[in-house]
Amino acid sequence: MIFFLKYEKRTYISKYHNTKENNENFINLLINFLDKNNLKLHNIENIFVNQGPGNFSSIRTSISVAKGLKISSKLKLFGYNTFDLLGSTFYNKSLIILIHKEQNNFFIQEFDCNLKKNKNPKIIDLKKINIPKGKELLIFNYNKNKVPEFIKRKFLYIGKIHYKNLGFLYEKNLIIKKLIKPLYLS
Repeated sequence: MIFFLKYEKRTYISKYHNTKENNENFINLLINFLDKNNLKLHNIENIFVNQGPGNFSSIRTSISVAKGLKISSKLKLFGYNTFDLLGSTFYNKSLIILIHKEQNNFFIQEFDCNLKKNKNPKIIDLKKINIPKGKELLIFNYNKNKVPEFIKRKFLYIGKIHYKNLGFLYEKNLIIKKLIKPLYLS
């Protein structure tokens, strides 16, 4: 769980573990985040909510709180997904993005240049991945040393998400501006 705020050319960020306790205290963590940084809710104009993939309870909680804040504070609400945010750093490349789920299972999304999706996201075993010619592989949130040798030669590795790229996604019209929903994968 991450709170990221950009206000008057400054950025603020706080990270919390995705636990049941933190999900239950989400709104308190958000209020404490704002208080700690001397910010008020009325200073915020837009809320960007991650729609996944990820922990369903965390995503559901953040979407619910964001919708509540939108209604009560007249904020503008936008949705994005982790694949687009990770891919924004490599916008002009053809990519396959893997996000570690558990053990050898990964969420996977394939992109052509300019983050054009040509397949729906799914879950895949790392041993079953096929990397088409001309695609680069981006692996997120995984131990670099555990990557199989046949994949090591073909991937870009990124260690963190760049939330400042939300503005870039907004400019490229890759932010969802209608009613947001979680991204479901099966």
